Amino acid sequence: MEPFKIKMVEEMSISSRSERERVLKEAGYNPFLVPAKYVTYDLLTDSGTGSMSCLQWAAFMKGDESYAGARSFLIFDKTAKDITGFHHVLPIHQARAAERILFHVVVKEGSLVLGNGFLDTAKVHLERCGAIPVNISVNPSKSGDFNGDIQISLLERYIARGKPEVSLMYLSVTSHRNGGQPVSMACVKAISQICRKNQIPFYLEASRLPTNCWFVTSRERAFAKRQPLQIAREMFALCDGCLMSAKKDGICNTGAFLATNSSAHHTLFSQHLILAEGFVTYGGMTGRDMEAAAVGLMEALDENYLRFRVESLARFGEMLKKRSVPIIEPVGGYAICIDAGTLLSHLDSSANPAWALNCALYLEGGIRGSEEGHIMKTDDSPGSKQLLRLALPGRVYTYTHLQHISDAIASVVARRTRVSGMRLMESSSPLRHFTAVLEPINREIFPSATNGKDTAPQQNGYRRH
Repeated sequence: MEPFKIKMVEEMSISSRSERERVLKEAGYNPFLVPAKYVTYDLLTDSGTGSMSCLQWAAFMKGDESYAGARSFLIFDKTAKDITGFHHVLPIHQARAAERILFHVVVKEGSLVLGNGFLDTAKVHLERCGAIPVNISVNPSKSGDFNGDIQISLLERYIARGKPEVSLMYLSVTSHRNGGQPVSMACVKAISQICRKNQIPFYLEASRLPTNCWFVTSRERAFAKRQPLQIAREMFALCDGCLMSAKKDGICNTGAFLATNSSAHHTLFSQHLILAEGFVTYGGMTGRDMEAAAVGLMEALDENYLRFRVESLARFGEMLKKRSVPIIEPVGGYAICIDAGTLLSHLDSSANPAWALNCALYLEGGIRGSEEGHIMKTDDSPGSKQLLRLALPGRVYTYTHLQHISDAIASVVARRTRVSGMRLMESSSPLRHFTAVLEPINREIFPSATNGKDTAPQQNGYRRH
C-alpha cells in the first residue's frame, strides 16, 4: 500500500499513435529528444522527476535567497551533517558538477579509480582528468543479495601492483548497474579497512543510499533491527567523504551536496565551487531548493516509504515476468532492467536491440525508458547485456499505472519479432546517447497491431494533447 495520500494531481499526457510516430521521427528516433508532452509514462530516469511532499512544498515557500549565509543554507547544512556526520558540506546544483569537482581535486592523472560501475558522466569526468576508471564489481548472480558489492581481492590486487597507483575508491550505493543493486555493510567495512591502511581516499556516491539502507536492514542479519538513518550514519563513518544527489532518493527536483572530513579537500572543493558553480553557501542552488531538499533527504529515510519503494519495484518486476518479459534479477532499488538482447533475439548487438525496444515501447504505449547498451556504453565488460532501463520516479506512478505499462510491454512482447533494429546515423562522443540520431533498419520500427488504431493504455477523464 502507498504510505501517502494524493494531495495534488497532474493531468496525464496521452498522445495518439500517429502523433508518436511523427514526434519520434522528428526526434531522430532518440527518445531523449522527444518532448515530454508526448510521453505518457516517463521512465527515462528517477533523477529530479519525483513528486515532492506537502512538507517539501511548504519548506520551498520559506526559501531565503540571500547570496551568502542564507538561512536556507544553514538548514540544508545541518540536515546533511546530521545524516552523514561529515565535518564539511558544500551545496551544489546537481551531482555531475560535484563529480567534476571531486575528481579534479582527488584524482591524479594516469592513476586508477576503482568502483562498482560508473555513471556515464562520472566516467567521462574521470577520463578528462586523465584517470582510468576500473569496474571491480562482483559478477552478478540471480540469487545474490548484494550484487552491488566489489571483489575485495581485486581491490587488494590493484593496490599491490603499485603502478599505476590507485588514487580513489569510488563506491556507488546502490550501484548504478542493473537497476540499483545494493552494497552490503560488510563490503563497505572491508573497503574502508583496506583504503585506510593504504591511505587511499574512499568516497561514496550516495545518491540512492537510503534505498541501500533498506536492503541492508532487510538482508544483513546483524542490521535487522537498525533504522535506515542509523545504517546511513554507520556507512558514512567508514568513508572519507561523499557526494549525493538530492534529485534521486532525496525526491527533490534539483540539488546535491559534496561532503568530506578532509579540511584540505574541502578548501580545494570550495575554490572549484566558487569558480564554476557559485558561493559556498549556495553552489548554484536556490534557497527554495535547499529547503525542499533538506526535508526530502529525511523523508527518504522513512521506513514506510522505503518499504513501499522497494516493494513497488519488486511488484512491477513480477507483473513483467508473468507477461514473459526477461528482466534482470534480483530487481534493484530504482529501476527494472529488461534484457532486450534476449527478448529481441532476432537482432544482434549491432542492431541496437535495447534502443529498438525503447522506440517500440514508446510507439505502443507512450512509454519512455533509457537504453543501457551499445549506444550508452555504460558497461564495457565482456558479455555485457543490452538492457532497457525503466526507472520509477519516487511517489509518481500508482499500481494501476504499472499495470498499464506492463500490458503495453506485453503487447510488444507478443509481436517482438516485428521490432526493427536501429542504425546509428549521427553521434557526438563521449555522451552520444543524449543527442544521437538513428533510423530504423526496416521501413517501420514497430508496425501497429491494429492497422493504425491507437492501442496505448487509455484512462477515462484525461484529455488528449
